[in-house]
Amino acid sequence: AVAKLSPEVESRTGTGIQLHSGINTGVVVTGEVRFDHGTAGPLGDAINVAARLMNAAPAGEIWVGPVTRRLIAAHFELEELDAQDLKGKAQTVAASRVRRAHAHEPSHEERQLRGAFVGRHAELGTLLGAAEKMRDGQAQAVGVCGDAGTGKTRLLQEFRAGLGAGIPWLEGRCYPYAKDIPYAPVINLLDHAWAIEETDSPALLRGKIETGLSALLGASDDALPLYLHLYHLEQAPGVVIEREAFQPRLLAAMLRILAVLAQRGPSVVCLQDLHWADTSTRILLAELTQHLPGGLLLVVNYRPGYEPPGNMQTLTLGELSPRQTGELLVSLLKGEAPAPLVGFVAERSDGNPFYVEEVVSALVETGVLLRTSSGWTLSRPLADAGVPSTIRGVIAARIDRLDESRRRLLRHASVLGREFMATIVALLIEDAADITPDLEQLRAADLIRERRMDPELEYMFKHALTRDVAYEGLLKAERQTLHARTARIMERVYADRIAEFVETLAYHWQHAADSDKAVHYLTLAGSKCVERFALAEAETHFRQAYALLPQGERNTEQCRMLTALLNAWAQVHYYQATVREWRQQLEQHLPEAESCGDPAMLTMYLGWLGNARGFHGDLLGSLQALDRAMELGRAAQARRELSYVVAWRVWTLAEVGRFADAIQTAEAIDQTEDE
Repeated sequence: AVAKLSPEVESRTGTGIQLHSGINTGVVVTGEVRFDHGTAGPLGDAINVAARLMNAAPAGEIWVGPVTRRLIAAHFELEELDAQDLKGKAQTVAASRVRRAHAHEPSHEERQLRGAFVGRHAELGTLLGAAEKMRDGQAQAVGVCGDAGTGKTRLLQEFRAGLGAGIPWLEGRCYPYAKDIPYAPVINLLDHAWAIEETDSPALLRGKIETGLSALLGASDDALPLYLHLYHLEQAPGVVIEREAFQPRLLAAMLRILAVLAQRGPSVVCLQDLHWADTSTRILLAELTQHLPGGLLLVVNYRPGYEPPGNMQTLTLGELSPRQTGELLVSLLKGEAPAPLVGFVAERSDGNPFYVEEVVSALVETGVLLRTSSGWTLSRPLADAGVPSTIRGVIAARIDRLDESRRRLLRHASVLGREFMATIVALLIEDAADITPDLEQLRAADLIRERRMDPELEYMFKHALTRDVAYEGLLKAERQTLHARTARIMERVYADRIAEFVETLAYHWQHAADSDKAVHYLTLAGSKCVERFALAEAETHFRQAYALLPQGERNTEQCRMLTALLNAWAQVHYYQATVREWRQQLEQHLPEAESCGDPAMLTMYLGWLGNARGFHGDLLGSLQALDRAMELGRAAQARRELSYVVAWRVWTLAEVGRFADAIQTAEAIDQTEDE
């Protein structure tokens, strides 16, 4: 782990300081200081303290002394420790544990664009009151509801700042493209907590999961298989996660982690944008709020339409009053606003803080609002300024005023989502030179913000609406081309962890209008959902894939894709007992399955058909399909598929009273290698 000091600090101190984390030796902090007068004095003393703390810190932790703490406090979340008795020191030394890097601190320019916290003090007081109860050992759950742009995220930022140092804060976020990915915000939270990166190799990813769990739960590996399954990683030999048991086991494992956090001290878990949460996360969250350990605060935000758990206290953010809107306007301008502007903004904004910010930025960019030596003034009447009446309209106008390279960069980045890595955007813009200057210009315009620098430079759109409007500015053909290019980049960059990203790849290939690729990844995504027993999400993926398959006569590859899809979908029908639709699909597409060119796949298809007929009461038809599947599977040596067929045939034979044949068939199970 390397922490780079801000240029201001380096300039003021005349030093370059790096913090080095010893991955194998387990400790951490040394200071490397370069200056002209040796290592005597305060900096030399800081190096000595760092060396002592290196020996004192346990494996896997980063400890810093008071000098280093002052230098990095703005960049890292720190936890105070007991004063340390260090060799060679007459007095104890204050020490702190480095927990994680802070989100990007706003630059000077960003602070100029940031208005005062206005009109939400009552809601902030409620959150701080819940935090007091958390500190007293009570479990708390609070939801913040508001339309886009009403300040939900800002409220949580102010709340976090008001908590003070020393309160662990774990955060996960939902995204619109992930609403059918089971437990997506939970995975996002764990990614942040355990420093998991999309570009990590499977071995490194597994190591981070093991280290994170060990730090919380000790050496016990009871929960490890669940989290490996969550990340779609290979299990140890002999370990099987029963899909029906996965949801309750994951709930229990998450509660264990939360209980450990609460035992160590008051802790906050934050989930943002739950209106985009998947069904499995909503179910998990409802259960978690019923069993939250004392000393833990769960805080979430969402737009209207999401139904929070019944025992969660809810705060609804309404419109700012005209007076509050005026206060926000004055704070944005750092001075008094022209009288006509106050009324104009109050009337147009409907009390939406984000609209106020965007209108002010638009008026400054177009030269309608000018700063003079005596304050702000209007260069022409606001009626002639052409300010759109909606937030989306204002954002669209701001994007349209960008020069071609920056406008193209912003719109290309929008295809990747609200958060994007600079390296991926550069790959997406095939003929681009260095995009750094354009990214900096977009950041200075407050359209995007730097999210983090390490291990890769990553940005995020200022608001989800900003990303949406930028995306909507692309022509349909451009969108399709960019989504296809994005998918190919992902297939290359994430090749060794492709199973984790099949849902996102399906999303991009769908929007690229490549039906064959989309069906392939949607089928994989649905199958992965089944393994997590996320049946609602699996059903969504399978239905989308089915709708994309071409109608009428199909070629061999399309028949194979359809057969694979229906084989995977059959498992959901089985669990949900949707027998009529299940059988109808299988009967209708039997000719395509027979033309798929894959005997093992057809064996499984006939097995499911026999199963569906049996559920429907057609036992003779069931045996007919299963007998044919047995014959085909043996000829093809499809042992895995045959084991299922044999098991299903036993039950059908027993149902028709052919018990001797059922016993004989059951004995055949021993002849298969997989079951």
